[in-house]
Amino acid sequence: MVKYAVLGSGSKGNSYVVYAQDQGILIDVGFSYRSMTDRLAQAGLSSSSIKACLITHLHPDHDNGLGVFLNNNPIPYYISSQAIKLNHHTYNRLKLNTRLERKFEMPGSIDIGPFHIDTFPTSHDSLGSAGFCIGVEGHKLTIITDTGTYDQEMVDKARNSDVLFLEANHDLDMLHNGSYPPWLKARIEGQRGHLSNMQARQLLCDIDFNCSRQKLYLIHISDENNSREALNKAFCDYPGADFCFQKQTRLGTLDF
Repeated sequence: MVKYAVLGSGSKGNSYVVYAQDQGILIDVGFSYRSMTDRLAQAGLSSSSIKACLITHLHPDHDNGLGVFLNNNPIPYYISSQAIKLNHHTYNRLKLNTRLERKFEMPGSIDIGPFHIDTFPTSHDSLGSAGFCIGVEGHKLTIITDTGTYDQEMVDKARNSDVLFLEANHDLDMLHNGSYPPWLKARIEGQRGHLSNMQARQLLCDIDFNCSRQKLYLIHISDENNSREALNKAFCDYPGADFCFQKQTRLGTLDF
């Protein structure tokens, strides 16, 4: 059996876990150690069951808790070589134990225990940002987040996923009419920003996503520039889509 969970997702913190054969991998560690252990417990897991961390990119809502988590659980962490090279000042400020560092290339692949992970680049203003396609026990889980646009490679990776974690950050009307300053609005909807509801919906159309046999989690939802009503409207053709807000943990399992 494969277990997975959205431990939390949004502008204040992000983390996801996939677990199989008595070991788990974290994707991003954007919460404090106490919060991470609490969220893992809600998923029926302990921090000691985690054997590796994958980092999508170097922004605080994705890496803020990584250093303390590694101090308490000295396990390997995987990050793209491009992210380290292009954001070396940000990376150095994290003060990580680099003996635990494992670099990956994009596109490329990683093998961790029962997990085979394909890596691919995303388009974000934290350069070297990555998405992951995780294969385990005949199942496929894909995470696409923090990207201002998508390309054919992302479409190919997302296609035929048993579970898809997909960014649906903002509703464009809410963003344009909201309180954010112009520069921040331009950043969010730019090519290196975040996917809007309609961009995410178009990606689902491009991969012919079928909610009757695939599970969809919409992630990194803005508290300020999105709403359940806007999401319901945009994704009405995808019944069963799970809207993952900041304070909610979402659990799931995959069986043969």
